[in-house]
Amino acid sequence: MTDTQHLQSKFSRNNSRQMEKTSQLIKQDKRKQKQLVLKLIDYKQSIQKNEFNNRISTSNFKRKESFSFGFWISFLISYVKVRVIISLNKYILDMKNLIIRYAASIAKPGQQFLVLFGAPGVGKGTFAKLLINDTKFNHISTGDEIRKILKGNTSKSFDPKLIATIKDIVAKGGLVSDEIVMNILQEKLKEPESAKGVILDGFPRTLRQLDLYEKILPTNVVVNVTLRADILLEKLAARRTCVGCGTAFNICDINRDGYVMEPLNPKKEGICDACGGKLVVRDDDKKEVIEQRMKEYEEKTYPLLDRYRAMGVVIDLEVKRGKKDYPRLWDLVKQKLRV
Repeated sequence: MTDTQHLQSKFSRNNSRQMEKTSQLIKQDKRKQKQLVLKLIDYKQSIQKNEFNNRISTSNFKRKESFSFGFWISFLISYVKVRVIISLNKYILDMKNLIIRYAASIAKPGQQFLVLFGAPGVGKGTFAKLLINDTKFNHISTGDEIRKILKGNTSKSFDPKLIATIKDIVAKGGLVSDEIVMNILQEKLKEPESAKGVILDGFPRTLRQLDLYEKILPTNVVVNVTLRADILLEKLAARRTCVGCGTAFNICDINRDGYVMEPLNPKKEGICDACGGKLVVRDDDKKEVIEQRMKEYEEKTYPLLDRYRAMGVVIDLEVKRGKKDYPRLWDLVKQKLRV
């Protein structure tokens, strides 16, 4: 073998070994690449799995949070309902205790009660004054008493705290509660003039007040005073009231359709006969207010009449001659009362 051949053979062997080594390196690289790819795939799957688990965890948290929020809302609603029920029960219990207290302190043996019933301005106050002279009963007008309180013209028998409460309610534009009205009634019934009997004017005004009244006081007679609507409205607009003592006059002169009502004029125009005070048109007698007052009477007060009729104590008096109708009324009242 020549040197050239020997070198070629050696080179061929070296080249073959080199190629084999290179091939092995390539195979190793492929295995490493494959392992790397597998690792990347595993890593990607691991990330996806973690993200999925995180989503599940977050969803569960939101569901738990939602459940917790809904639970507390339901709890608060239930709590409010329970408190309302407790408050209502307490109010009912307080009213029952109030009734028991009044029943023990108001009603007196032998006392008689006459209720003057009718629309505003129909003449209840006028007939009350005439009835006082014949019955010797005490006249209690809750509206007059409230107006006295507002003006400071109150009886010493009233509790100063009660007076302050009424003034505060009216000053804020509120409505005087049934309890306060009943307190006024209780104090008036303590007066010596009430021992024989009472003429109630302007009370009860609502079915609720009547319910409370019936539990503590009797009703001997109810005088239902009526007047044709157009005549009534005309009389209301013509009423004049003393700012000092509350005495009412009426400058309306009616003589038509069988209605003959002479005016109740003061001796001196615009001046009260009783105390010399100024005569004015009350705010609730002004034209823009009269219709609303009549509406409230029809809706809230008139329904009481059916209850009174069921008791068999109603006397109906249609006013056509004003004060001249009184003798007819007195004849009817005497049949119902012990006078």
